[in-house]
Amino acid sequence: MLESGIAVVCPAYNSAAYINRTLDTILSQQDPPEEVIFSDDGSQHNTLEIIEQNRDRFTQAGFELKVLHNPHEGPGAARNHGILATKLPWIAFLDADDTWKPEKLKRVRQTIKKYPDVNCILHWEEYVRANGSVTTLEHGKKFQQNLPVSKQLYRNNFLSTSAVVCRRSLLLEVGCFDVTLPNGQDYDLWLRLFARGYLIDNIPEYL
Repeated sequence: MLESGIAVVCPAYNSAAYINRTLDTILSQQDPPEEVIFSDDGSQHNTLEIIEQNRDRFTQAGFELKVLHNPHEGPGAARNHGILATKLPWIAFLDADDTWKPEKLKRVRQTIKKYPDVNCILHWEEYVRANGSVTTLEHGKKFQQNLPVSKQLYRNNFLSTSAVVCRRSLLLEVGCFDVTLPNGQDYDLWLRLFARGYLIDNIPEYL
């Protein structure tokens, strides 16, 4: 198994209006993932049908596509199903209404190879509103490598799910997302992860 092998986990729920854009953003990666897992959260629209219509595109691109049919339990549960459905060492989260720039996974894989002790990778992102205006989100810009991650996270959640790539083994170790929480499941997961002293690296680029 590749030490830098990446599985993209994409939770989806009634995402037909924008799932094609998400499919395109994965297929346009300069350094594609080994596996893509769409974990459907009990959609009632034709989200799954659109994904299946694109299966040949993934086959031609040379990586595996898995589509999970789950009951409606929320995004945390959908992500958990996706994490359990792969054996690859790295999980790259991508929400069904988000997109990546073509160089995203290439830059992540370069970081994995350069810093083998890192357990989690974060990058900056752009928040694009319906009217086209853009707000830049420089996640972790004030992060200090010499201070515990957990203390810095306690003061401010500077992690964004679609901008995070994490070792799968660590997610399993802490029990993945807590589906009993009505909200803040991602923040809860980050706090539990980094309370154990794990290392994070920040890529200061909008990806």
